[in-house]
Amino acid sequence: MRQEIISDKAQDYVSRLYAENEYPCGLCDIESDVMEAFIDGAQWRIDSVWHDARKEVPEKCKPILTERKSGIFSVNISGGNMESCPLSWARWAYISDLIPDRKEGGR
Repeated sequence: MRQEIISDKAQDYVSRLYAENEYPCGLCDIESDVMEAFIDGAQWRIDSVWHDARKEVPEKCKPILTERKSGIFSVNISGGNMESCPLSWARWAYISDLIPDRKEGGR
């Protein structure tokens, strides 16, 4: 997800928040803080699923997305040991961590 998309979604979130709660005008500092918190939270979520391939080994037989040092992505099934993590891998993420939670009636 690109930073511009996160910023746009943060602005949408702040606009909805203020529209739904009818906050008085002139709360620019609070609006800015909420927007910054939203962006920080979105970036944390994106970053939190990735694991450093030099430090962590994925569980055996789990589908993962790997990013090579060259920037190429591929889907793999983890072997569960350091030998199964090629030196060309930069980082990896469990596919299940990349799929959004779907809640009934959710947004």
